[in-house]
Amino acid sequence: GVIEGTFYDPITGERRFAPEKNLSYAAFSTIMLRAAFPDELETAERSYADWVMAAGSAAGKAGLLDKGMSRDQLSSSMPRYEMAKLLVKVLNAFGEASPSLFDIEGIIERIPDGKKIPDAYRDYVAICYDLGLINGGSDGSFNGSRYMTRAQAAAVYNRYEQLQQKIAQGAEIVKTPSLAAQKKAERLNVIDSLLSNNAMLKAERVEPPEDYKSYCALYNIRYRSDSCEVVGMLALPLWYADNCDTEAMDPLPGMVYCRGGNRDFGMLEPWEVCWYAYHGYAVFGSQYRGNAGGTGREDFGGNDVHDVTNLIDIAVHMPFVKSDQVYLWGISRGGMMAYRAIQEKPGRIRAAVINSGMADCYV
Repeated sequence: GVIEGTFYDPITGERRFAPEKNLSYAAFSTIMLRAAFPDELETAERSYADWVMAAGSAAGKAGLLDKGMSRDQLSSSMPRYEMAKLLVKVLNAFGEASPSLFDIEGIIERIPDGKKIPDAYRDYVAICYDLGLINGGSDGSFNGSRYMTRAQAAAVYNRYEQLQQKIAQGAEIVKTPSLAAQKKAERLNVIDSLLSNNAMLKAERVEPPEDYKSYCALYNIRYRSDSCEVVGMLALPLWYADNCDTEAMDPLPGMVYCRGGNRDFGMLEPWEVCWYAYHGYAVFGSQYRGNAGGTGREDFGGNDVHDVTNLIDIAVHMPFVKSDQVYLWGISRGGMMAYRAIQEKPGRIRAAVINSGMADCYV
C-alpha cells in the first residue's frame, strides 16, 4: 500500500502500474510520508481533497520539500538529484545521515560523473550512493538530472526499508565514514601524534608566554612543505595537553592561524596561537617558508600558500583535532593566504575569519 495508483493505457484500454512512467514530486513525497510521517500525511489528507496538494502540504511541514509549492510543481517529474535530497532529509529527521558521518569527497571521487554534481546536491548524492539507496547507471554514473521512474522508485523504497531494518538491529550503515567519524575519544601523546605524520620533521614542547602558562601548552614544530622546511607552532588548552595521555578525551576543534606581514615583519608570536587555545582550540600557525630558520623563500601568496594548505592537511589528520571542524583565521597578508588556501582546499575548511585581509592586490 505504499506505492499506489495506475495509469489508463489508451492502446489496450486497461489500467496498469506503468513502471516506466516518471515519478512526480507529489508521488514520491507520498511514498516517503507513508513510510516515515504517516500521521502528518493523514492530517493533510483530511484538509485537502486533492492528494497532490495534501502531499505538498505534509512534505513542506515535515521539511522534505519547500513549503508553498504549486500544484504544477508538485505534479512535475522529479529528477534523481531531488530524490536523493528528499531521501536524506527523511533520514536526517531521525538523525541517521548527517554529512559529518561520511567521507563526502571520497565518495564523490568514486562516482564517474561526480565532478558534474552541483554543489547543492553533493552531500545528498554522496550519502545515498554510500548507503546504496540510489545506484548509478551501468557505468556507475549518477545521472542526477534524469527522472526517476515508478519502477526505480519502488526499488529505492525497498532499499530504504532494508536500511531501516539494519538501523533497528544496530548495524553500522556508513560504508565510507569521514575522518571525523572514525575518531573516537582516546588516549594519545601529542608529540608522538605530530611525528607520526610524514610531513612533520620536528616537534617539541616549549614554555608558553607568562600570561598563558596556566592555560596553554605550546609546541614548536617544523614540517615539510613542497621542498622546503617550514617552522611553525601548535598551541593546545593546558587541561587537554596534560591529561590526554592518561585519559580518553574527545578531539578538539582545530584552527590554522595565518599570520600577516612579510618575512621578518609581522612574525607569528606565541601569544597569538595561545589566545585561541585558551578558548578551546587546537591552533596551528606557520611562519611561512624561509622565516625563523626555515628553508626556501616566501613569495607573498605564491607557492608559500602551500605552507598553509599542508598545515591544514596535518591538522585534519591529527587524532586530537575534529577533522570536520577545522577553521582558518587570517590577518592582513594572512587573509590573502587564507582566501587562497580555501580555493585549494574547499572541502577541508569549516569556516574562516578574515581580519583586514588583502582581497584585491597586485604586487
